[in-house]
Amino acid sequence: MKVTFESFVSAVNAHDSAAIGGLLAANHLFCSTDGAQHAPAAAMETWNEYFRLFPDFSLKIGSVTETDSGIAAFGALSGSLLQKKDSTYSFELPVAIHASFENGKVSHWQFYGNDQKILDLVALANGRRHSDLSVQALGGVFFKSKDPKTLCAWYDKHLGTQFGDGTYAIFEWRDHASSGLTGSTTYAIFDEKSDYFAPGNASFMFNFRVNNLDAVMEKLKADGVQPVGEIQRFDYGNFGWIMDIDGNKIELWEPIDGVLEDYEKDQTN
Repeated sequence: MKVTFESFVSAVNAHDSAAIGGLLAANHLFCSTDGAQHAPAAAMETWNEYFRLFPDFSLKIGSVTETDSGIAAFGALSGSLLQKKDSTYSFELPVAIHASFENGKVSHWQFYGNDQKILDLVALANGRRHSDLSVQALGGVFFKSKDPKTLCAWYDKHLGTQFGDGTYAIFEWRDHASSGLTGSTTYAIFDEKSDYFAPGNASFMFNFRVNNLDAVMEKLKADGVQPVGEIQRFDYGNFGWIMDIDGNKIELWEPIDGVLEDYEKDQTN
């Protein structure tokens, strides 16, 4: 029993859904502190929600005792909502656990403790899910050209854009439907030999603004969408990349308000 228990705790701390599922008995019941009972499918949904909302979700075990009915353990749960580290969005609470086993698998898992803070944070996340995990706006439109400078001059002459001596133009805007969100969309023209759009083969790439890039990338990975490279962090924001199902590379940008605009203005002066 103890070996299975330790394997289950290790799978929880590794956020390994496949390993957790493999350790659940067919008649498994997950019981939360509010008395709710969840069969295997619902139990997995609960664990996956914890892992998605709390990327640093952790179960620390302090003591373990084997009894005739299973395992009794004491420990602590901790985590922070969407990696927001301040106390408003974080929890650390003591818990007691009783686990029963059948044929080497967990048939019953019961938490005891006051998990109201977790429930409150889950409710908060569900209410904020759209704003935190969905794209906010179009941050940029990027195209390739055989002669970027000449094409930029053509746009300036005929359409009144302001590329000037650069190869990008900035359009500032305010989204009245999103509580007055302000920002900018960059229209940039790259040399046709640029590999910035790789591994995509298209001659264009879109950039989308997001609120919390780390949380968005965690959600995408949980959904089976693999990132392209690692998140890159700069003074003017954080960037991540994915591929859509047509093989187009997409750039995700978590801006630092105002900094990119100041940076781009400095580059043109």
